Amino acid sequence: MKYLYTSTGDKAVVNGLVPSGKYQFKFQIDPPWRIRRDAKSFNITLLPAVPDVIFRSVRDNQVEIEIYRSIDDIKRKTIDEHELTYNIVEMYGSRIEDCVINIKIPIACTGSRYTIAGLSTGFYYEIRVRAHTKTGYGNPYRNKIRLNDR
Repeated sequence: MKYLYTSTGDKAVVNGLVPSGKYQFKFQIDPPWRIRRDAKSFNITLLPAVPDVIFRSVRDNQVEIEIYRSIDDIKRKTIDEHELTYNIVEMYGSRIEDCVINIKIPIACTGSRYTIAGLSTGFYYEIRVRAHTKTGYGNPYRNKIRLNDR
C-alpha cells in the first residue's frame, strides 16, 4: 500500500488487486496512540475482467460459444451473472438495426456452452459477453462474425 499526501487530504493507493476480487478495508480516523472511535469498515467488490470466450463453431445459421470461468472467479463467488448480447452490424462498426438481443445467464447455470441459433447468412453479427458483480458490469468481450452463404 502506498500513501499519498495531497493538499485535499491523505490518500491511500492499494496496488495488486484482482478483477472481481472481494476486499475489506478498515479506516481509522484517530492516530494509533489516541484511538477513541472504532475503525470504519468497507466491503468492496471490484468490477470483473473481460470474460474469456471461445467460439466453438460458426455454421448452419448458428454460433456456439463457450464462456470460460477461472477457478479464482468460481472460488470468490463474486460474479453473479453473465450477459450475452448480439446484433447485426456493418463490417466496420456501426449498427444496421436497433434490435439488440440480450440474454442474462445467472451464475447458477452451470453450463458454459451456449448456442445462438436462427442467424441469417450474409450478415455481420457483433457478439458481446460481459460479467456482472454487485458493483456493476465489467468491460465486454467483443467479436464480430459473418455467416457466409453456402
